[in-house]
Amino acid sequence: MDITKSRKEFEAWLKSRDCNPVGWLKDEYWEVWKSARESIEVELPPRKSADIESEKYPDMTMYEAMMREGIWNDCIFECEKILRTACIRIKGESE
Repeated sequence: MDITKSRKEFEAWLKSRDCNPVGWLKDEYWEVWKSARESIEVELPPRKSADIESEKYPDMTMYEAMMREGIWNDCIFECEKILRTACIRIKGESE
């Protein structure tokens, strides 16, 4: 979603709530925070496959290549967890 569309949607939502920004309640802040997070979508790099091609890593042993790809996948997994905790959508996942 581009920033212009996101801003227009936020402004429309704000008008529909008929709130006074000076007197917002805690629940209003929560709604704003959730709405802002819904408009963010992150695309992560793909995970590596378990098929290790020897020509892909000619200077490594099979074990080293598997460790390298496993570490890559672990990093992607940790990023996904952090993003989900922050209520940020990951591109390609269903809602």
